[in-house]
Amino acid sequence: MCYGKPDKMLADILQLHPLIPDESGLTSLADFEPFCVYSSCDPDNAWAKPASVSARLAKTCA
Repeated sequence: MCYGKPDKMLADILQLHPLIPDESGLTSLADFEPFCVYSSCDPDNAWAKPASVSARLAKTCA
């Protein structure tokens, strides 16, 4: 398990679920910085990137 290790968790997520570009042609990682600017999310928060990728996967896999 990788609880407490957001970088490892993100790597595991990406290994199991390759990123698919959205209708704009961007993956969730490519869209992460603009998302943070728009939403005031802190990109330095270690959990922000895995949470963003996971949320986007949940949306596309549903």
